[in-house]
Amino acid sequence: MKKQTLMVILTGAALVAASQVQAQLSYSQGDLLLNFRDTSATGTADVTVDIGNYNTFLSSLTPGQAVDLVGSTGVISSSQLTSVVGTPSSTAQIGFSAAGGYLASGSGINANYTLFLTRVISGPDATGSDLTPSGQQTRSAQKTFVNNVATIGTAYINAGTQIGTANAASVPSANTGSYQSIGTDGTGTLDYKNQLVTDSNGGNIESLQSGSGDVYSALWAVPSTQANASDTYEGYFTFKSDGEVDFTAAGLSAVPEPSTYGLIAGLGLLGLAFRRQLRSVIA
Repeated sequence: MKKQTLMVILTGAALVAASQVQAQLSYSQGDLLLNFRDTSATGTADVTVDIGNYNTFLSSLTPGQAVDLVGSTGVISSSQLTSVVGTPSSTAQIGFSAAGGYLASGSGINANYTLFLTRVISGPDATGSDLTPSGQQTRSAQKTFVNNVATIGTAYINAGTQIGTANAASVPSANTGSYQSIGTDGTGTLDYKNQLVTDSNGGNIESLQSGSGDVYSALWAVPSTQANASDTYEGYFTFKSDGEVDFTAAGLSAVPEPSTYGLIAGLGLLGLAFRRQLRSVIA
């Protein structure tokens, strides 16, 4: 009897925990979505990861700081990602992009929208000084793009298939709100339903990981042209060959890892000891 009671208690606790995790799966305007797809298999489910409000995320970082988003310490592990979209390889490339958008101000035809868009770059860039801005758009084009991003967010909520985390969901590629449905035009080109925001300005939106090395994507905040503001470079993503994704905030230099601080301190102590020894020899 005690054993049965214990099983009932454990089952109840598991159900409560599961409901709490499900309740955390949400999307709000202004969230930044990390989107992944297997470009070689159109029937494979996509993966969408919501890292929350972008401004909140950015304010938690210092210039040059790198954070693990998909990996051993990220909001979703690399193995959880590859269990759905597969392991990157030359025959099964994994497409990645990050996007977000919100109504910045105004209403109706006077509304100003802001997008967050990735653009493929050739290597890590902490300052963005050598990069081309992604290109501003009219309010009407910006609005459509923001709505498309929100549709991916809705599909993420309604997918119902979580990947061992409250931040990520596996969305069937056939879902009309999936990343693959919203982001491609049938030819494999990522263009978010033919919005002009993708036209060559600043490079391709989607980076492709083929398992041969790191690939990089710059993240831009893109206001509409009527907002009378320039694109803002926010930092860059590193998409590694094992599926890990890191983000480095815009800044002059990277923040050393704790192990690096230890190495610097050790070298300092070694130098001090050598200096003292040298003085004793001279004396």
